[in-house]
Amino acid sequence: MNLLSSKTHHKIYILALALLAASLPFSLFSISVAQFGLIINWFIEGLTERNFKKKFIDFFNNKPAVIFSLIFFLHIIGLIYTSDFNYAFKDIRIKIPLLLLPLVIATTKPLSKKEINFVISAFIAAVTVATFICTYYYFTHVINDIRETSRFISHIRFSLMICLVVVLVLYYLFKKGDVNSKLIKSAFPLLLIWLLTFLFLFESITGISILAILLLFFLIKTIFSSAAPIYRIGSTIIILALFIFSYIYIAGAVKEYYHKNLIDFSKLETHTSQGNQYFHDTTSLETENGNLIWVYISKDELAKEWAKRSTYNFNGNDDKNQYIQYTLIRYLASKGLRKDAEGIKHLSDAEIVAIEKGITSVSFFEKMTLKKRIHQILGEYENYMIDGNANGLSVMQKMEFIKASLGIIKEHFIFGVGTGDVNIAFKQQYEKTHSLLKPENRWRSHNQYLSFFVAFGVIGFIVFMFSLFYPPLKLGTFKDYRYLAFFIIIIISMLTEDTIETQVGVTFYAFFSALFLFGTYNEK
Repeated sequence: MNLLSSKTHHKIYILALALLAASLPFSLFSISVAQFGLIINWFIEGLTERNFKKKFIDFFNNKPAVIFSLIFFLHIIGLIYTSDFNYAFKDIRIKIPLLLLPLVIATTKPLSKKEINFVISAFIAAVTVATFICTYYYFTHVINDIRETSRFISHIRFSLMICLVVVLVLYYLFKKGDVNSKLIKSAFPLLLIWLLTFLFLFESITGISILAILLLFFLIKTIFSSAAPIYRIGSTIIILALFIFSYIYIAGAVKEYYHKNLIDFSKLETHTSQGNQYFHDTTSLETENGNLIWVYISKDELAKEWAKRSTYNFNGNDDKNQYIQYTLIRYLASKGLRKDAEGIKHLSDAEIVAIEKGITSVSFFEKMTLKKRIHQILGEYENYMIDGNANGLSVMQKMEFIKASLGIIKEHFIFGVGTGDVNIAFKQQYEKTHSLLKPENRWRSHNQYLSFFVAFGVIGFIVFMFSLFYPPLKLGTFKDYRYLAFFIIIIISMLTEDTIETQVGVTFYAFFSALFLFGTYNEK
């Protein structure tokens, strides 16, 4: 006897989907609870109505759903030639949504337009609330690393969600019939302005880049698909304007970074106000924020004054494991201060804490902008080119990750290293190449495509790409602008991140893919 009617099961299903959508920017725990609720409801419904057999037949007859789930089964096959089963089973547990969500959603009654809008609205509301919380934290705390402002999940995953919300809001703003409330639609422009401001305020290079690519893609699509000349001409003008604006902005940031406030070495003062002799390295033109670093240095005064302001040992390391005296010298240079007792006296307590945490420039201590982020990347590149040491340089470290990945792929081209041996393979590769990266910085690919190539070889890589593209091509889902934009967001993010190697990332991908591919009525 069925204790719950089919309508009740369907309502529970919708609520669980909405909870899952709302949990993505907030909580790993509620993400797990929502998925647990989905599978329990699906199980009870199948048990009481005795339609388990039909559910599984429906699933295996749904080729796009099965092929989508091949990513999960790839990890199962990879157990055959792995040695670290502890890591392998942990990885498989994280990847369960790649099987669970398409299985449940593809074998459950599809959602109506009203129902799917309800689920998506829960996601939009949750991401918006999360941005408000992050902004409050940003303005009420000292931020030494902009990534700290993402209070609940990875700042990269959060930026991907914001990009999707921007797309969804635009879709509902212009799509007739989906949202009939004039009050809600009138709030959409304000929400768009806020989300875009948030991305720029928090210097989300990933989010801003993805939105720019999305805009470019849809403008190009309009040029080739629109029958109205005004739209084609307008799109062309916008594309040209985007390229011109981007060039001017980036060129200006680069020019500003390389501007150096040079001084006449023949007029350098020799002693501090306390009578101690300065050290000047006139052979170095290295700068921080445009100011020469290795002039006007009195280490004795720095050591004595530093001891009055900080408990960190002047001859020790900061929180980034850098020599703290050099972090201090660079920071003082960035402010145009001399590296002596007077220079330290001009620093606030908050700046002392920032130096202890490894901040080398006032540009990174101050509230960040996109221009300052460009400066940071240029600074990383300069430092990397000096000695090849990428430690503490986020962008340059990724270059080292790619080198290590390609080295592993070369040796394990056909089948990869297996589900559980990825970390072992990277550790061995770094040791083999005598990498300058410190052990705590020797990470994986930070590129989802390379990660699959490392783990499963060229065969697994082909399967992975097939599972990405076949379902939407077969079902014609690329015609849905919401899914098309989501798909672009995902495949771009995979170039610079292991997007589906974390619980939040894999659930985000599996959930919206399954929802758009298998969770709505599709004429095909």
